[in-house]
Amino acid sequence: PGAAQPGAANGTGEALLVDRREIIVPARGAEMVRIDNLLGRVGIRGTARPGEIHVVAEKRASTAEALGRLRVHYTSFESGEVQIDTRVEIGGRERSLPLASSGVDLWLEVPPDVAVEAKTFGGDVSASGLRAGAKLETTGGRIGVSDVRGGVVTHQLRGGQRLAAVEGDVDLDGVEGDMDLKNLAGGHVDARLVDGSIHADDIRASFVRLMTTTGQIVLIGVIRPGAHYDLRSYAGDV
Repeated sequence: PGAAQPGAANGTGEALLVDRREIIVPARGAEMVRIDNLLGRVGIRGTARPGEIHVVAEKRASTAEALGRLRVHYTSFESGEVQIDTRVEIGGRERSLPLASSGVDLWLEVPPDVAVEAKTFGGDVSASGLRAGAKLETTGGRIGVSDVRGGVVTHQLRGGQRLAAVEGDVDLDGVEGDMDLKNLAGGHVDARLVDGSIHADDIRASFVRLMTTTGQIVLIGVIRPGAHYDLRSYAGDV
């Protein structure tokens, strides 16, 4: 357990209290970890910690009373799924929703061979060191993926995405924000944007599709014999 400590100021200059806590989640036999944090950021790293998930939860709020209403929960199921989520107590009930003046950031170390799904609202979400793929979703945060084996799927409304050193099928979806892709290898790489540019370097896949409505597409690297390439921008250079 942690204790509330003075922290940084928020966007209005108001000082924030910070409570940092460490949680050990039993995960022997776990096959899937699902993280849902609408209150802040999520960072996931695969490490050699067999049978457990190490979570650092950093809560922040302008008052001790508001800090005390922030919650982190985990649930383990017989199916092998572990769910971790954040909530806020309002009117005697716990709810999962974003707040303007309070938040929770989650930093997790998970066994590398578990599949991971993570969702945020306005916070960044990142994953590294995983060996069973990742599915990441955010409304307004940035997405970062590095050193991952297995399929990677992303959904993003705005913010930008950066992927590097991924071995597996890649399926990226974004509305607003650039994509930076480097050193991707797998059966297919499929990246779709509405407003933003796609920069891809060293893409080794048999099917490559890069599409944007307004923005540039840049592909750097060797064109592989027999591979299929579909590069499209409706209002930008290719």
